[in-house]
Amino acid sequence: MFPLLASFHLSAGSQTGVLQQTVVLERQYSTIYSVLNQISNQTGYYFVYSTEILDSDKKVRLRTGDMPLIAWLNKIIDDPQVDYYIIDNHILVYRPEGNVAAIQEDDGYPEKRELIIRGRILDENSRTPLPFATVGIKDRATGIITNSDGVFTLKLSEDDINSQIFVSHIGFLTQSIPVKLFQNDKVDILLETDYISIQEVMIRYYDPVVIVNAAREKIVDNYSDEPVYLLNFYREGVMRSNRFINYSEALFQIYKSPYTRKFERDQVRLLQSRTISNIDQTDTLILKIRAGIRSSLELDFVKNIPDFINKEFLHEYDFTKADIVSRDGARAYAIAFKQKSNITQPLYTGILYIDMESLAFLGADFEVHPKYINKARDKFITRQNRSYRASVEKAAYTVSYKYFDGNYHLNHVRADLHLRYRRRYQIFGNNYHVFVEMATSRIDTNDVNRFDRGDALRTDRVFIDGNHSYDPDFWSNYSIIAPEDHITQAISLIESKIESIISIKSE
Repeated sequence: MFPLLASFHLSAGSQTGVLQQTVVLERQYSTIYSVLNQISNQTGYYFVYSTEILDSDKKVRLRTGDMPLIAWLNKIIDDPQVDYYIIDNHILVYRPEGNVAAIQEDDGYPEKRELIIRGRILDENSRTPLPFATVGIKDRATGIITNSDGVFTLKLSEDDINSQIFVSHIGFLTQSIPVKLFQNDKVDILLETDYISIQEVMIRYYDPVVIVNAAREKIVDNYSDEPVYLLNFYREGVMRSNRFINYSEALFQIYKSPYTRKFERDQVRLLQSRTISNIDQTDTLILKIRAGIRSSLELDFVKNIPDFINKEFLHEYDFTKADIVSRDGARAYAIAFKQKSNITQPLYTGILYIDMESLAFLGADFEVHPKYINKARDKFITRQNRSYRASVEKAAYTVSYKYFDGNYHLNHVRADLHLRYRRRYQIFGNNYHVFVEMATSRIDTNDVNRFDRGDALRTDRVFIDGNHSYDPDFWSNYSIIAPEDHITQAISLIESKIESIISIKSE
């Protein structure tokens, strides 16, 4: 069973004697989850526990009464083997014989221990995974993105032991959790929807075109006018129906040129990479991702202005007020756009997220208009076997930026391309899913210089065409985008075919 870290937002209170604080509950037959939410109205702490210890969906029958919190917890949980430990404003429910017992009163961890934070981010209401949530240490340039299953892996230094992990996602309240509570176990973190009041929406009338124009003009103020180094985890893959064909991962150091220098190209230096291939003689079609790295860099739409925010082409789009949403505790405009009905060329449709205060672009979710996508087929398929017919089913993108050290920086990009191939004169064919993804795990603003030509990687590189050797301890201390379950399962089935290359260069 996947361990669960459930959090209940509580009012402020004193840590001293919190377990002896009197709590009043009414007569009821409710889930443990519901009862703990009621307790949250009377105490000042988050409850943290694992599903291996506590089944939050289990129902308990209670009578009206007032008792100390510890008495209620013992009655509700009904397990003499559990104990409670207070860390900051959290109450940890644990079994002393488990990993949690390793917590020490002084600093919480043995000295010189690597900190590995693993978990999954879920919608508190639906319990569905939240992909592309940001997980990191606030006001630090350290973080990672959850994958499509909502799973993340974040590696920290021992100096981060007393830090707080912040989890954010558009439309949800930001959650903070002490690093000490993770204990190298996989945990689930539930995010609560941040509802925007009708009154707030009504009084914040805005013209979406005016906001888009203003955000574009504010790029010079909101994004760095100095170069920075980005440490990025990159991956790309191809699936044929439900079968994994190839999958590549890499760690890059990126020289990110200033946003004020529109014509200065970004550079990429390869630190480490590997390719996992599952191609055999029965494959009648092999897809390779060419220029996936370049495409990822070009998805930085603040640097590479697309037509849906380009002043010269805004007249080709309709913009509407989609919503007002939350992002990292602040409010953001969610502006929907799509090409005008009289335009039949393949343009984009999607949503822009713009911070209400700074007018910075926070990100976008968009795709090529489904009605006209096959008119753009030649942009996606550069060469095609004459024995096959190809159609593009969908081309979707997501991009986000994060704030650090006074500016917004590229945080995450993802591109998904869905294709269908079939032989000529045949009815049935195969579905292919091609994706590229890149996430920033660290930002460095000190002593940033362009790479020497010999150190820079060609951004049109095809990872599968390389010389390979295997290393079992591959990613070392680096944070990565955790592979989704279906990729992990596919890799485990072809373990003997795993190949990798390592190219570590000094920084």
